Amino acid sequence: MFFEFATKKNEDKQVSLEEKWNILIVDDDKEVHSLTKMVFKKFIFQNKSINFYQAYSAKEAKIVLKEEKDIALILLDVVMEESDSGLKLVHYIRDQLKNNAIRIILRTGQPGIAPEEKIIRDYDINDYKSKSELSEMHLITTVISSLRSYANILRIKEEVNKNILQEKQLTQQARSSAMGEMMAAIIHQWKQPLGTINSIAANLKVQVALETINLQMVDVEMQKVSNVITHMVNTMNDFRDFFKPSQKEEYSIKEAIQSAISLIGKTYESQGININHTIEGKLITEGYENELIQVILNILSNARDQIEHYSPNIKNIDINAYEQDKKIIIKIADYAGGIEEEILEKIFTQYFTTKGIEKGVGIGLDMSRTIIKKVEGTLRAENRLKDEEKGACFVIELNKI
Repeated sequence: MFFEFATKKNEDKQVSLEEKWNILIVDDDKEVHSLTKMVFKKFIFQNKSINFYQAYSAKEAKIVLKEEKDIALILLDVVMEESDSGLKLVHYIRDQLKNNAIRIILRTGQPGIAPEEKIIRDYDINDYKSKSELSEMHLITTVISSLRSYANILRIKEEVNKNILQEKQLTQQARSSAMGEMMAAIIHQWKQPLGTINSIAANLKVQVALETINLQMVDVEMQKVSNVITHMVNTMNDFRDFFKPSQKEEYSIKEAIQSAISLIGKTYESQGININHTIEGKLITEGYENELIQVILNILSNARDQIEHYSPNIKNIDINAYEQDKKIIIKIADYAGGIEEEILEKIFTQYFTTKGIEKGVGIGLDMSRTIIKKVEGTLRAENRLKDEEKGACFVIELNKI
């Protein structure tokens, strides 16, 4: 980082800088505007020159601030149309515009009206200078410090936004993976009812051909069709609810677990895998129900893959939920031999997978831990070592309300 005043040689080259620092001068003294602009006429910092906006009152400054969103710094007078116009403008920027990035330097010619210690303590400003003591060099160094601070704030915000975007992308990937699982479950759960409807239609066709059909028979068969369709609609609603954006609210752990099982339980049963669940007491937490369901589905999917790979004698997955030390504990355990100790913690690392690229990209457990952390919970994995229970156990800990 550096600043420099362009030399005579540079003037001849007419250096063009695309990006500029936007600085707003707010002062009712025109001479202050002129002198400030003169000091920074050839100023360059971090390869940027300065673009000045000017306001001669707090009212004019508000107009500029509403129109221009990339003001890095305000050089602000205190006494203008009112004795505390500058201070009121500080509150307007921080409290109404909610702009905490912009740097504010107070410059006053009447420090007695606005004592420095009180102003620094009571107002969210970044520096306080008396115009009488603010030499050219002091002004330059103060501006450099403020611009550097503003650049760092923008850099931090950019990183935060990148992390938020990455989390959203990972969430979407995880939900897309879950959607594939859900579609397979829908197909499986609809096979039987569709077969039933087909059988009823075939039977009615035979009765028509034999001329043995009557209205009572039609009513009975149509009621069967109606019942089957109602079941299919309910199944579809379960899947639709899972993919709805959820709001943070109080919800029942029992209902969340039962919802997860209802989505894929029949599919797992067809593969010879039983999901058993026990919920002790009334367990209520606050958070995002659909996201907890997604975490449970991720863990169940991993357990199923382990069972299919190792084919243990016991092809069960047990879900137990209970209260312990004012926390909700959810344990999801299988009997497939457990996780190798050297990779036990690595399984939560982003893109880590032991399945091969054709079966997974290693985001499910990482995303699951992120989801649980978001509501101040924890997710960990451990091994059960007893011979009759040897397998992996995932433990979710949530706040109970």
